[in-house]
Amino acid sequence: RMANLLGDPSKQTGLIISERFVNIPSQVALPSYQSLKSDIEKAVRKNKKFDFTHLVLISKLYRKKADGQSENQLFFFNPEEQLFKEISEFNYTFSVADMMGSPSAGNWQEKNSDFESFRAVMVFNAKSLSKMILKLQTQISPA
Repeated sequence: RMANLLGDPSKQTGLIISERFVNIPSQVALPSYQSLKSDIEKAVRKNKKFDFTHLVLISKLYRKKADGQSENQLFFFNPEEQLFKEISEFNYTFSVADMMGSPSAGNWQEKNSDFESFRAVMVFNAKSLSKMILKLQTQISPA
């Protein structure tokens, strides 16, 4: 499905890069996405190529390796990104455990061997961004 979407000349796909660090509160997500929506709308009014039909968000997830009760359950590092999964047209996850633990990453995997890292690729209709922002408004309390 991803190859079809990216290969279709009638579709314009944008990539959302969201790198909110774990120690930054989730309350910053709402104004960030509101600003993104506003910036896209301004660019479209100026006839720039931001009239997206679809948006893609790649999220960080993890799974506890040794937890017998929920060994297949994945958790989002940024919980608000779970909402994108709910509105996505399609999504998929993959493990990046083999790519973790390099010296430049501070040997994350060695220190946290109870966790396995994953990524989720979520594709949603660009018009759903407004719906997503409304969901964020109701689910994320102010700081």
